[in-house]
Amino acid sequence: MKKLSEAVKLPSEINRMKKENLDALCQDSLIQSFMQKYQLKRSMMDDYWIELINYYEDKEICSRCPGIEQCPKNTIGYQMSLQFENQRVALSMHPCTKEAVRQLKRSTLELIEPCNMPKSIFDIPLDELELTGRKDVLLFCQKLAQNLGSKGLYLYGPIQNGKTTIMAALIYRFALKKIPCGFVNVPGLIAELKEQFSYNDGKSDLMHQLKSVDVLVLDDIGGENVTAWSRDEVLSAIINERALRKLPTFFTSVYSLEELKKYYVLSKQKGDTIKVERLIEKMKAVSMIMELKSAKFNM
Repeated sequence: MKKLSEAVKLPSEINRMKKENLDALCQDSLIQSFMQKYQLKRSMMDDYWIELINYYEDKEICSRCPGIEQCPKNTIGYQMSLQFENQRVALSMHPCTKEAVRQLKRSTLELIEPCNMPKSIFDIPLDELELTGRKDVLLFCQKLAQNLGSKGLYLYGPIQNGKTTIMAALIYRFALKKIPCGFVNVPGLIAELKEQFSYNDGKSDLMHQLKSVDVLVLDDIGGENVTAWSRDEVLSAIINERALRKLPTFFTSVYSLEELKKYYVLSKQKGDTIKVERLIEKMKAVSMIMELKSAKFNM
């Protein structure tokens, strides 16, 4: 049978360890800041030893964060914080910085409706793009991102020089402001609408969305196989409606508007030329024109 002195030794040893551990925890800079904020004395923390241990251990795991995708915690993307409510110290859970960014990105991408475009193209922030030799284009787009009016941008230039990436980054900035956006690849759009019309008696919900979405990008216009139907019933219909509603529309193309005008004329009939001229004038009404010449594009 144990002696009485041995029986009381264990609790006293635990109390000593608890005190030492609490003293060390209260030296942590964040815990100190919490105590100072709420004017909590060291003696008041004795009842919250477990809370402080859990908070500290959680904080230490987060300090060695391997990234949100490799988060080792059961509560992936969330971290503990100390709260003082009703004269008691308690723990609460909230998204960590990386999880908050991921949630913001997810909610932002939900405001962008891409058609025949991968959502991965919106991964690059506008401020992180570099365009050697044409920084004026990026500066213009950054100003446009801050002050969106009723006009978009017609950006043209050689293939694979960053036009689509710039537009994707610009659209993402609008979506961050909770502005619904559409982003469509024109050649893919024409093919998809042709299929929709064949199954829905010439009706398409997509057409309605493109006409009415707050901001729209028509990527690679002129890259489609041009027919009178694609030009007049699709593109002209979308752009005319957006011009009437004064909705900003953005374009990318390898053609200048003058070159696009020649490309869209399908016959020598005067009526055909007039249709194209009207389309080009409507495009000018909904967008400003800027050329992106050959330039080195970096990310």
